[in-house]
Amino acid sequence: MLKILNIREGFGRQNDRPPNAWFEPLKIGCNQTEFHLMDYYKRNELSKQDVEGLLDDYYGESGWSKDSTAPTPEKLRELDLEDVMF
Repeated sequence: MLKILNIREGFGRQNDRPPNAWFEPLKIGCNQTEFHLMDYYKRNELSKQDVEGLLDDYYGESGWSKDSTAPTPEKLRELDLEDVMF
């Protein structure tokens, strides 16, 4: 329901993206050690394109449209929420 309410208020995919600061190295300590956004296993640095792919996967697993990010009609029927379809 929160996703539906947010969409009705004008929120979309652009609001689900992380800030650009996530993709800039974080410098910590007196010697300014750099830390980058990494995958779970800390083997690969994640790019904006990687995160977009993760969002696509998340929307798909949730039963939401990858473009509008709205719950699909099938998902709304599954949740018995046909009365809130767009």
